[in-house]
Amino acid sequence: MEATPMNSETEPGDVQAPPAPTEADDEEPEVLPDDPDIKGLPGETRQPA
Repeated sequence: MEATPMNSETEPGDVQAPPAPTEADDEEPEVLPDDPDIKGLPGETRQPA
């Protein structure tokens, strides 16, 4: 643990912060299909075939 000062500086609570973004990613996919800028989804908007 001492080898990773980052963990020491950022209490256990901070370590849980990173996972938070993951939740946002789950909700993003739903909005991505609506964005024409986003091309690469499973044929949701327009397939880059």
